[in-house]
Amino acid sequence: MELTLLDTLDVGGATQDNFLRGSYIHLANGADGVRAMTYSGGSLTSVGNYNPSSHVYNGIYVDSSNNIYAIRWDGGSGFGVIDVLTFDGTNYTLQATSASFQSGISDMRIWGDGTFVYVATGFRGLRAFQYTGGSITLKATYSAVAGRAFDVYYADGYIFTGNGSNGISVFTYSPSAFTLIDTVDDIAGITHSIFWDGSRLHQRMTGLLRAFSFVASSLSLEETHTLASETNQISGMWGANGLIFLADSDDLKLFTYDIGTTSYTLEDTHASGVIAYGVHGKPGSNVVLSNFENGIKLYSWPGVVGQVIIVK
Repeated sequence: MELTLLDTLDVGGATQDNFLRGSYIHLANGADGVRAMTYSGGSLTSVGNYNPSSHVYNGIYVDSSNNIYAIRWDGGSGFGVIDVLTFDGTNYTLQATSASFQSGISDMRIWGDGTFVYVATGFRGLRAFQYTGGSITLKATYSAVAGRAFDVYYADGYIFTGNGSNGISVFTYSPSAFTLIDTVDDIAGITHSIFWDGSRLHQRMTGLLRAFSFVASSLSLEETHTLASETNQISGMWGANGLIFLADSDDLKLFTYDIGTTSYTLEDTHASGVIAYGVHGKPGSNVVLSNFENGIKLYSWPGVVGQVIIVK
């Protein structure tokens, strides 16, 4: 099973996160702002850009109503802000801006459940926001040790977080509060990213890839896979159709995970040429790898229907 490079596009900026919804890839592209791309016939095309005030954007999520939540960070004060945007195919329009909130990291991550969006802000914790009636408001914060969120992912009624040096956690959320369900912090090391594939939680640590089952509100370690030497540790992952895509140092790695044997298999590695910063996608047809300051790359893989964007 191999990855095939289809196209490369460098529009400047420093792509740190992305979200694919419908026909568009929306990029949090650092000082370049928020950028929209289309993908068709194996080609990438830049079709829109938003950054009227030269902000630095580093996290993005798009809900099912096509509201775009873009996080920007003020490096001078250590505060984050969420801009809610819409996109008409050519232009972005600002719909709402949140009040500023403290963040312990510049590389914030965001995910949503259709009603609320959840933001990982490092040692400042996990935050929930809601966008209604033209405004976006902070609804709750979880800032205990287990909530030192560096990555966040929502699926199947649960919020999964990667907590830096504090392992991984699972939460539920009511309209006003987070509830901690379970935490695993069993070995030393930094958790950089997590992904829930529908049956297993995958944890990307420095030098390790680990799989956990989550049954009866309890996480249980199944497998630990040692990764090769790395030059960049701020790397993301995503998955589809039983595959795990890992943005690892300066390349894209494709793994499968066998539930029966509880083992990872490295299927392919494709060098990006510089820093591979993260991953996201949706079931469809292609894969995209971002090289941080050197654009993104569009891939396909045989025998599987899916699309992935790697850009964190």
